[in-house]
Amino acid sequence: MALVVYPSDNYDSWISLTDSNTYMLKRLHSQTWVGTLDNDLNAALQMAFRTMEELNIDLDDLENGTTDQAAALLVPLKRAQCEQALYELENSESAREVAALGLDGLIDVKFSKGSGKVSRYSDRALAILRDYLTGFVTNRTR
Repeated sequence: MALVVYPSDNYDSWISLTDSNTYMLKRLHSQTWVGTLDNDLNAALQMAFRTMEELNIDLDDLENGTTDQAAALLVPLKRAQCEQALYELENSESAREVAALGLDGLIDVKFSKGSGKVSRYSDRALAILRDYLTGFVTNRTR
């Protein structure tokens, strides 16, 4: 599914797939992103957008501000959306599945890419948005 990017009506992303790919190429440890199909990247960006909409982000400059104010707010929104999308990909249920490896019955080894409860939000995305969050957000896992 194609992204509808701000400022289009009914947008579901602050950043295009092309711009998010450019961002990820300049970021360390983005192998998950680079190795993912475009349809899945679009879905991750849309999921990240929806997840970020759950936060109390002050979007007043985007909705009511000048063009310059809106452009200034879009920079951290785009970065945070990319970080949250990567986080969604790396922490999806399929990415966390346990895999088993056996060598003709001699040895069985189980690997898990993750265990336990995963936070809903990327720490990096929250850090980027820190100055724009209007409410209290916790990102702790017990």
